[in-house]
Amino acid sequence: MFLTKSLKLTIFIILLFASVNKTEAQQSEISKRVFRLTEIITSRMDSSAFDTDLNSIDSVFNQAVTLCGGNYQEALLALTFSYLPYNEVPLHSPVFKIKVSIPIYSAPEDMFLAKNEKIPRYFLFDSPRTRHGDQDKLAHFFGSALLSYSLKNYYVCMFIGYFVEFFEAVFKVDGAADFRDLTTNRLGIAFGRYLSQDNKTKPSQIIRSYNTFQILQ
Repeated sequence: MFLTKSLKLTIFIILLFASVNKTEAQQSEISKRVFRLTEIITSRMDSSAFDTDLNSIDSVFNQAVTLCGGNYQEALLALTFSYLPYNEVPLHSPVFKIKVSIPIYSAPEDMFLAKNEKIPRYFLFDSPRTRHGDQDKLAHFFGSALLSYSLKNYYVCMFIGYFVEFFEAVFKVDGAADFRDLTTNRLGIAFGRYLSQDNKTKPSQIIRSYNTFQILQ
């Protein structure tokens, strides 16, 4: 599978975070938002406003904020699930020798697959020039932004990121840390922090600054 396996446990943590204090009506609202954002992502090539991956990311972010009535926490949550390139989290416990697949919010299968073809994948300066590129990284980015925006504690957010990379080996999800995932986590944490201070902050500002810095090094 082309997806980096560490994302699976990251989303498992986000899933638990999202489930806290959510009523059935709120859970249904999240599903509706994910469905609508999936439609938006799927149709991104049909609009001249989406000329580049960074423009696309900013545009979908803006529409998510509008969709969520200006609630940035809910928008980041919906974006995290909407940008997931898979619709379940498989876990394997080495202790109990059991495998569990946890379903997560996603659009119907046909729309879900169509969306995966439209997810931006070349937005980092070193994105692999492969078919899938960094297709899995936006879920990392917005999931980390959600934690950062909500918890407002950089060190706790970084601990969660490192914990996931370490814990995945125990659950047989992957055998080694993915440092590009950790880099994307840090970018998301920075975005969430700046967004909490200035709601005019856009994802592209953080990503473009990182790209420029790395290129000029």
